[in-house]
Parts: sequence; C-alpha cells; structure tokens
Amino acid sequence: MTPVAIVGTGAVGIAIAASLRRGDVDAVLVSRDPRSTTVSDIPVVSFDDLAADTDTFIIAVPGPAVEELLATRGSRLAGHLLIDATNKVGAASYSQLPLFEQYTPTARVARAWCTLGWENFLDPEIDGVALDLAWCGPDGVDGNHITSLIAATGLRPVRVGDLSKDHILEYVTRLTLSLIFETGRSRKLGIKILEGPNFS
Repeated sequence: MTPVAIVGTGAVGIAIAASLRRGDVDAVLVSRDPRSTTVSDIPVVSFDDLAADTDTFIIAVPGPAVEELLATRGSRLAGHLLIDATNKVGAASYSQLPLFEQYTPTARVARAWCTLGWENFLDPEIDGVALDLAWCGPDGVDGNHITSLIAATGLRPVRVGDLSKDHILEYVTRLTLSLIFETGRSRKLGIKILEGPNFS
C-alpha cells in the first residue's frame, strides 16, 4: 500500500504524520523543498518523489496557502482522496471547500484534523479518555479509510455527515478556539460526545 501523503511541514502536518506513523500507518511529509525540512523518523519528499499511485493526501498547509497549493498542484491531486485539515482563521468562513471544488473538482474530498489543536494529535487522551475528532466527508470505502486513519492516531473518529455538514465542524472549531483564546483554557482541550441507548 502506498503511503499517506501529508502536504505541509508545519506543526500540524508534522503532528499528523507522527501520530499516523505511531499507529503503524505508512506516512510521509510532502514539502516543496524537502532538503530544507529536517524531521526525525518521518520521510520528507517532494510531489515529484511520490509514488504515482499515491491516493490519500492530507492537506495541512497554512490556511492562506491552500489556494496556491491547489492552483499549482491541482492536476496531481485530481481524482484522489483529499482530506482538508486546514482552517482559514480570521476569514468569514474557516472552510475552503469552494477552492477544492474549483481546482480539484474530480477529487474525493473530506474535512478532518481541523477541530483540535495539533498538540492533541501527539497526545490524543485526557485522563485516559480518547479525544473525539469530528470529521465530514464520504462514507463507504473512503469513509472507512478515513475512520481507520483517525483511529490509528488514538483519536475517536466521529463522522457528522457528508461535506454539506462542514459548517458543523466550523462551529466546533470556533468553540474550541474561543475556549482557548478567550477564556484562557489549555490548548490540550477537546469536545467529548457521550452517547447512551436510543429511547423508543
């Protein structure tokens, strides 16, 4: 199986790659200049170095860099599974799904790893309880694949629906950021969904 490619070598990309590799998922970081990026125990490659059949890409570049990435690499990403882990914080909407629709209309797109601080990817539990990672996107084979990737990192995957439910992820992200930056809570913070039996 070809590795999962995490595009972006900042804190978010490195944390996602490290957590996947810890869960025995073959993952590589993708950089425009691999020689300038040194990360122990995680391979760093260029787009040109990726295997031709690489199918799963996690987009973890800074929010403002998403359009340039998609505009310049859209042909390489076309038709593949793209998991958007970015947020355009400060914009009217954190989501950049319209850019994916514009530049990679044939891709299978999901949103994940965008509702928690990156520190939680490296340490996915609080008091022994796995943090929930809300995500949205396809079900079926792709959905099962995304669920398995999230679970491999130690987080509990919670699918909230298809991409039309992306606004729900934004609510969760805004709540998390507000708790951290407006009330001074720790970045080691997440939202836990508790579920009991259905009532008839």
